[in-house]
Amino acid sequence: MTKWVNDDGLIVRFGTDCAAEALVGAQNLYEYNVVKVKLDFGNADTPIDADGSVIIDDAAILPAGAQIVRVEVDCSTDYDSVADGWVFDMGIVDAVDRTSNADVDGLIDAATQAEMITGGSNVAGWVGAKVTAVLARDSLLTWETTVADLTAGEGEIRIYWRVPSSGTDTLIQS
Repeated sequence: MTKWVNDDGLIVRFGTDCAAEALVGAQNLYEYNVVKVKLDFGNADTPIDADGSVIIDDAAILPAGAQIVRVEVDCSTDYDSVADGWVFDMGIVDAVDRTSNADVDGLIDAATQAEMITGGSNVAGWVGAKVTAVLARDSLLTWETTVADLTAGEGEIRIYWRVPSSGTDTLIQS
């Protein structure tokens, strides 16, 4: 990956990185905003391995004040790893300095390979501590695997979030 971060925090991409396919997209529903993260581990450009947490996409920011409502995991092609020992975490890190306030398993906490294949929404056992919490600062999404590198599989993670109302808003949209 060829990129450089300016002194003002802007990311400049060079070469083929200028046209790289995005791993993260967003959708606005009536009640929620949805961040969709593509999991394609047959693709060599997917930045994940068992060496530690990495930022998924520099442009995918969950804003301060956002409340994470739920996290859904969907598997379209079964995931595979060496000796089926893969464990998956997804979390957040401060969007300003990209290192502080990290919670590497705040969204998905130690989901096993079998749990990721089964999928689901806010499943007890793997749902992270940031789900239902309100974020204190702008945050970037991170992910990591532990135990073993992933070798194959495809799916999607959907993060539903909203900005909670104060209860005193009288504005009605039509």
